Amino acid sequence: MIVNCRSAYTASKHAVQAFADSLRAELSSNGVLVTVISPGYVSTNLSLNALTGSGDAHGKMDESNQKGYSAEYVAQETMKAVLKGKKDVLLSPLIPRLAIFLRYLFPGIYFLLMSHRARKGNNAS
Repeated sequence: MIVNCRSAYTASKHAVQAFADSLRAELSSNGVLVTVISPGYVSTNLSLNALTGSGDAHGKMDESNQKGYSAEYVAQETMKAVLKGKKDVLLSPLIPRLAIFLRYLFPGIYFLLMSHRARKGNNAS
């Protein structure tokens, strides 16, 4: 059984990024600034409320969410970024940041590691 897979959630985050990029381009001549905040894990009930592939509630607090940034920290950093007019802000520890660069520099290695991570997560269920 596959749990913890969040492809739909991840795809929606990607769609928001693409929409914001398009919106930013279209509205720049009107002086409208668009900021995208991409936080890593945030300590919320996301994993408790997530749905499994069967549509049932996951019902467990993932360690990643539990150890994530506080919502207050993310809110403060979001406010700072908006006030400074930043376009894209990544709020994440070093390892996830490195993964982003790895994906662009060495995509084969990145996808191999992500596949391994997904298999490891699926075997834990």
